[in-house]
Amino acid sequence: MLRSFIGEDTFQKGMQQYMKKYKFQNAAMYDLWTTLSESVNGELDISSIMDTWLTQMGYPVVYVNNISNSELSLSQERFLLNPAATDDAAKSPFGYRWDIPFTYKTSETGDVKQTTWLSQDGSEVSLSANVGESFWIVGNIGYDGYYLVNYYEDNWKNLADVLISNHYAIDGSTRMTLLNSAFMLARTSIIDYRIPFRMAEYLSEKEDQLGPWKIFLHHMKYIAEMLARTPHYSKLRAYILGKISPVIQSLGWSEEGDYQTNEIRLTLLSAALQLGDDSTYQYAYNQFEKWKNEPNGMPGNFLAIFYQAGVMRGTVENWELVFEYAQHSLVAGNRHSAYASLATTNEPWLLQRFLDMALSGNVLKSYDFSRAITAFEYSQLSRTMAFNFMRQHWDAIEATHGGNPWAMDKILRTFATGVNTEKEKNQLTDLFSNAAPSYKNSVERALDLIDTNIYWANANAEKIGQLLDLSNTEGTYSYNL
Repeated sequence: MLRSFIGEDTFQKGMQQYMKKYKFQNAAMYDLWTTLSESVNGELDISSIMDTWLTQMGYPVVYVNNISNSELSLSQERFLLNPAATDDAAKSPFGYRWDIPFTYKTSETGDVKQTTWLSQDGSEVSLSANVGESFWIVGNIGYDGYYLVNYYEDNWKNLADVLISNHYAIDGSTRMTLLNSAFMLARTSIIDYRIPFRMAEYLSEKEDQLGPWKIFLHHMKYIAEMLARTPHYSKLRAYILGKISPVIQSLGWSEEGDYQTNEIRLTLLSAALQLGDDSTYQYAYNQFEKWKNEPNGMPGNFLAIFYQAGVMRGTVENWELVFEYAQHSLVAGNRHSAYASLATTNEPWLLQRFLDMALSGNVLKSYDFSRAITAFEYSQLSRTMAFNFMRQHWDAIEATHGGNPWAMDKILRTFATGVNTEKEKNQLTDLFSNAAPSYKNSVERALDLIDTNIYWANANAEKIGQLLDLSNTEGTYSYNL
C-alpha cells in the first residue's frame, strides 16, 4: 500500500536513499519513514500515516454514500468480522481510525485512477460527481489498500451491470477487491447477500483472470463449511458447480494456454472434485489408475487432483499406495500433495489411522501433526473426525506441541473450522480452560472464530437457503437489486 500511494519510482528512490544513509549503522523503523517522507519532499508525513496501520488492530471499511446528484461522501469505520463483538475505541491510540489513501475510478473518468485521503480524525470527505442513473464508482483500485469498500445500493447494482456487460471496464485486481468487499460485508450483515451473489453472476461467462475466481471460491468454501450440516448444502453445491462447470468444459484437462488459463483450470477442477462432481472424479480416477502403472509419466499440474480421486472413493490399497509414495518421493511438492490427499478418503477408519500416525510422529517424518491436520479441512467428514480426535487426544497434542505457539495456532484454527454451534463451543471452552500461556492467545483466536461462525449460522444460513431457491429450471439465478 505504501509503495502504491507514494509511487513506484519514489518508493525505489527512497529505499535507495535509506540503504545508502544507514548502510554502516543501526536503523529504526522511524528512520525509514523519515527517509520516505523526504523522498516525497515532505508532502506526506509517512510516519504518521503508517502509525495508524501498524499500531492498531484490524482494518477499515470505507463507505461511499450518495448525497445528491452532484456529490458523494466518504467515511470510514472499523471492520469487525463478528458484528456481535465489542469495539472499544479507547484501546486504540487512534480510536480505530486510519489515514486511508482511497483510490477510485468512475464511469466518468474511465481508466484514470484518482486518490483522495480519509483522515485519522474520522472526518467525512466529499467527492464531486455527476451521479446519473448509470453512474458508478469503484474503490481500492488494483487491490493495493488494506480496506473494504461499501457502496450505496444503486452503485452496487450498476457495478454488477458493468461486470455483466463489459467486465474489462474494471481491471482484474479491482474485480478481486470488489468481489471480496461484497462477500465480506455480507458475511458480517452490513449488506444483504443478494449483492455478492449478484456481483458473481458474470463469472462463468466472462472471467478470465485467476484472482476473482480465487476470491469467489474462497468465500464459497466458507459458506459451504457453514452449511455442510444443513439441507441447504446440496443447493449451494449445485450453485457453485453451475458457475464453474461451463468454464471447466471450455478449458478441459489439457495444459495448453498461459499461466492464468492453467491456474484457472487447476483451481476449478480442484473445486469440482471437492464438491463431488462425477465427471471430474471419473476422469481424475482414470488418470490415477494410469499413474499407478507409470508414476513418472503423468502431467505434474494435475497430480494432486489424481491423488485425491484415487483416495477419495478408492480402496484401502489405493490409500496405502499413495501413502507409500509420499513416504519415498524425493519431490517435496508431490510428497506434500500425496500426504494431503490421504485426508480426502470417505473411510472414517483410514482418517483415524492418518490422525494417529500424524500425532505419533513416528511415521510421517517431517510431515508433522500441525501440518497434516490442515488437510482435514477438506470435507465435513474429515472435519468432524479431526474435531473428535482433538477432544479425545488433547493431552497428547498439548504435550507434543504446546510449547510451539505457531504450531498450536495452526492446529487450533483447523479444529475451529466449520464449528458453528454453542454445544461445540462449550465443549472446546471446557477443553481449553487450562491453556498454557504459550498458546493462550491462539485459544482466544480459535474461540473468536467459532463465535463468528455461530453468528453467521444464526444470521445467514436461512437467508442463503432462500437465495439459492431463486434458481429456475435452467439452473440460472437472478438476484435483482
